[in-house]
Amino acid sequence: MTNHKRYIGAITTLAIALSQSAVWSQAQQAGYYPAPELANIPGLIYDPPPEAFSPTFNQIPGATAPGNIISPTPGESRAWPTGARLTDFAKFRDLEQNPQFAGFTKMSLRDFSQNIGTDIGGVPLKDIELVNGLNLEQVKAIYNNGNIKIKDSLPVVQAVIGVVFDPNGAAQQVKENALSTGQKILINKLREIESLKDVPFEDLLQGDWRGTITQGEQVLLRELGDEMPEHLRRLPIGSLTIAVIEGDWSAVRQQAQDYAINEIYEMTLDEALERFPELQKIPVGSIAQIANQPLDESLPQIADLAIENIPGVEDKFLSAVPGLGDSPLGAALADVIIAVHARPGGVIEHVCLQALDRGQVVLSWYGENAGLIAAGATPIGSTGRRGDGKEH
Repeated sequence: MTNHKRYIGAITTLAIALSQSAVWSQAQQAGYYPAPELANIPGLIYDPPPEAFSPTFNQIPGATAPGNIISPTPGESRAWPTGARLTDFAKFRDLEQNPQFAGFTKMSLRDFSQNIGTDIGGVPLKDIELVNGLNLEQVKAIYNNGNIKIKDSLPVVQAVIGVVFDPNGAAQQVKENALSTGQKILINKLREIESLKDVPFEDLLQGDWRGTITQGEQVLLRELGDEMPEHLRRLPIGSLTIAVIEGDWSAVRQQAQDYAINEIYEMTLDEALERFPELQKIPVGSIAQIANQPLDESLPQIADLAIENIPGVEDKFLSAVPGLGDSPLGAALADVIIAVHARPGGVIEHVCLQALDRGQVVLSWYGENAGLIAAGATPIGSTGRRGDGKEH
């Protein structure tokens, strides 16, 4: 029997080895050299030029063939197409075995988005895979708002309730998408494949997925994708029930047939989830008015929440976090980071500040960056002494 955990761990270890060997070779090929006494120190990073940066996840070569790992352990199964990057098949749970990555989940969506020069708070919810598939039960776990009446609750809660139960609210939702019998059968089949449940629907429409879906199934998916609104295509396949795709909430409305809409709004979220269990199957990103809102509006403060506090993160692919794939691996993997030049407000200053937050040791060459020193970095000089003259 295949040891799935060992196999997945080997993939991650190989990626680490590739990144570590590339840190110094990239700088040499580009023709940029640090001080001679620092030449063999792994984790060395400095601000200019960009081509001398430590490699990122996305710079590691992609998969040469499609793959599909089926494991009896929940969350370990995954599938990927040819060309998939490490972030497309590595999950956060895979990083738990490597202490050098432990700090990743301490960071927030906003932390990572700065790596790509984007304010994640202004990005529509539909475009953020880590959170677009959250349901109301998971939202409750984040905001601890189960005892608050729906009429006083977060706009995202009110929006879901309004679309599902209120005819006037439902009219604002995108028109229903009627599926053919073949499409329904295929969706239900794919939702049951453990290795696909966290893969966004739209990712299955292109690429070589041999061993996971057939070409005929992919054609049928494309036909369905052409008819689906964009915000639904962005959701993970495991969240796409037939009701969600078709916008048919008759099952949950049937559970609420004895309640007027104003009575439902008077319930707490806990009461609503208990009385109408079908609500738990509705991802907030399936509601058009929420999916198209900026993250800071749709799910306030979640952009600054440590990723480890987002329900289900352990089963999410690293690519679900915008900007993570562009994070310098040398800084994430090194025990000690030496910042030769980190200009104030620059990329490397930001990377070093993140490393300090993770508990890594950051050394500042001659202590030239006052911001890093103030944040806890240690100044060093060419003599091998700290800025205070003591041996380090």
